[in-house]
Amino acid sequence: MFWPHSDDIHITSHDDSKDVVIPRCVQSLRGSGALPKGHHLWIAVEFPNKAGDNRVVFAREATMRSGRWHAEQINVGGPGHIGNIYTLTAVDVDGLTHEMLATTVIDMYGSKADTLSAGADLWRFSSHGYPTGARPRDEVNVSRGTDQRSCAEIADGQRAKP
Repeated sequence: MFWPHSDDIHITSHDDSKDVVIPRCVQSLRGSGALPKGHHLWIAVEFPNKAGDNRVVFAREATMRSGRWHAEQINVGGPGHIGNIYTLTAVDVDGLTHEMLATTVIDMYGSKADTLSAGADLWRFSSHGYPTGARPRDEVNVSRGTDQRSCAEIADGQRAKP
C-alpha cells in the first residue's frame, strides 16, 4: 500500500476528480512538495499522437521554493485541438536529465513550417516516454476548451495594449 508523505510532489491548482477544461495556455500550474538535492521539477504534457502512441512534451521547468512550486505559461497542444484530452504531469528530473532538457531544442512537429527560434511555439523536447532520470510524481487529466490562444499570443496581446 502507498503511504503519501508531506514532501511528496502534488499538483494543487487543478483537481481532476471533476472534469477540468483548460485553455490552450495554462497561465499557472501550482503545487507543493520537495525534491532531493540536485533534482529539478519539470512539467510535461502527455497526449496521444495521430498514430495513437503516447507522446511526452517537456513544457517547462517549475520554480520551487519553501515547499511550494509553480510553472507559468504552459502551452497545451496546438491550435484547433478543442476537446482533446491531455495529462499535465509534474516530473522529478535528476541533474543530468535536467541539463539535457534545459539545453536540447527539437522541432517535434513534422511540418513544413518555417523553422522558428528556440522558445517559439513549435520548439519542445518530445519523446514516446520518460527518459532515464525522469520520474512522474503527480498528474492531472484535462481537456482543451475553446480558447485557442497560445501563451505567446496572449503575451503579445497584453504588450499591445496602451
